[in-house]
Amino acid sequence: MIRQVRLVEKYLDNSITPPKEMSRRVFAFGTHELAEDDEVASTRPAGMVTSAAALNGSLVNQIRVIVDELLIGNHIEEIACRGPVDLDALSRVPLGATPEDIVRCSGPDDVLPATCPASDPHSVCICQLDSGCLVNGTRLVEKGKPVGVADIDKDGAADDSEMIEGAVAIKCGPNGSINVPLDLTNSYWNPSGDQNRPAIGGFDALGPAIVLTPLGALPTNVECQLAFADGTMAFPDSQNPGSALPAITDKQNQKLCTPPNGDVAQSCQEGDTSGFKFKVEPLSIIQLPFPDQAMNIPRNIGAMGGTAIDFLFNAPLAPASLSTITVTPALPAGATITLVGTNLTAITVRLSGPMGTQLAANTMYTITIGNGVTDTYGQPLPTPLVIHFTTGA
Repeated sequence: MIRQVRLVEKYLDNSITPPKEMSRRVFAFGTHELAEDDEVASTRPAGMVTSAAALNGSLVNQIRVIVDELLIGNHIEEIACRGPVDLDALSRVPLGATPEDIVRCSGPDDVLPATCPASDPHSVCICQLDSGCLVNGTRLVEKGKPVGVADIDKDGAADDSEMIEGAVAIKCGPNGSINVPLDLTNSYWNPSGDQNRPAIGGFDALGPAIVLTPLGALPTNVECQLAFADGTMAFPDSQNPGSALPAITDKQNQKLCTPPNGDVAQSCQEGDTSGFKFKVEPLSIIQLPFPDQAMNIPRNIGAMGGTAIDFLFNAPLAPASLSTITVTPALPAGATITLVGTNLTAITVRLSGPMGTQLAANTMYTITIGNGVTDTYGQPLPTPLVIHFTTGA
């Protein structure tokens, strides 16, 4: 069972004058005996998080899914090999494999054919490519032969692991139509921990847990849920076309479910995780270059000495959507409306130009940013912004 889910939400701190939007990590599902009411979503009128952070400052909104017992990690993560074995340099760990199996497939290259034969069903990092697997650009391993576990520190364990693509998903929007890409390297299965809150890490060290790190922002203004591979073709195996990923289960082969508010003393239908959902904050402009009706705004918006006009959003934008932003009267020749930054940092809309670009003197300009502006998932700005300013002499 899923006991708790931790994520970042936005909230308004009314203890500050004027009130300020802040972020905090909360129990979006479930609770803990040491948690305060404002840290638990189930105490809210909606009974759920309704303003999960699209980002978390310049970071992603990492989600920690805490379960009540150990899961079969073989179906969640794969380990790093010394070179490509199929479409990548990662290998699934067969059920029944032990640390000793990893050790025997971590030895020197020349002994691997004897210690890590493909005939042993518990061997890992076996080449699956018809043309062979090229290791370090020099060693060609035939199909069906061991490539070897990546073990630079020679401790008999894999140097790295990665979440299996598609094993766990964050699905958002109507019928889960938006599949949020995950950073598979920084998402992981943590089989340690319990319900005792440690001094270091606090509630975010509770376990066992699956930690999900989105590759970028979450889609704005939509509801989201978690999905786990269930053994059907709804979760196809990208490494084995036509096959489904194994179901994520506990040691008794039971699939995850969400009991009411994470109370494991109550029952839930195996495989049903619909008891948990959350809504992401709307796309919004969180910082203006100046207030509406501002006067004596500097005319020079050019590079090297000028002052660009910047609008800061709470989530990365789709670059093409900036074409819907209008400025009246028109910007001078050479001036542009651009998106500053890449990937996670592409949240600033900038009006600027080359060196020497000047707005008209003593002129009122109107900038309209409407719902044609969207995040990278196509979710629109729900509340248009119209801002006026007058330039100086």
